[in-house]
Amino acid sequence: YFTATDVEHGMELWSSDGTAEGTEMILDINPGDSSSNPSYLLEFGGYLVFAAGNQVDGYEIWKSDGTTEGTELLYDVMEGSGSSGATDLFEINGNHILFSAYTESASYEPWLITLE
Repeated sequence: YFTATDVEHGMELWSSDGTAEGTEMILDINPGDSSSNPSYLLEFGGYLVFAAGNQVDGYEIWKSDGTTEGTELLYDVMEGSGSSGATDLFEINGNHILFSAYTESASYEPWLITLE
């Protein structure tokens, strides 16, 4: 998995098996030529967990199994189009993700997601 930019989609999440034919964008998270800026890519529990943004959800935590259908918003700290600016994803003890995110009431603070 990696991020790449093209003129049609902006910076989005891509995957590759090492061949040109096996290299493709997974999902245009922020549709059109605006970037979703996927970052802080973390392999976790058979998924790729990362921060990315769009106009509907803001910049939040996403997960992907490598398919378009299996790529979805995982956690929306600032519900709606507000952006938490989620950063610095770390795995803890195999079933938690620690990250930093912004809220209007507390500014930036640590957050913990538990996945089963």
